[in-house]
Amino acid sequence: MMIKLQAKDMDFGYNSSKILQNVNFEIAPSKLVTIVGPNGSGKSLPLRGEASSSTGRM
Repeated sequence: MMIKLQAKDMDFGYNSSKILQNVNFEIAPSKLVTIVGPNGSGKSLPLRGEASSSTGRM
């Protein structure tokens, strides 16, 4: 069985400020994924681990 990366209903933020809300994604094994957006928009937030997730699961 191949392992995939999946996030479901996650909120991310710093302190009490929510930056991303209701994040859902699934990445299949051996797939290449690109996240596009302006600087500072939170593209890498769910993967870096510097912010806390108050809801959901990964």
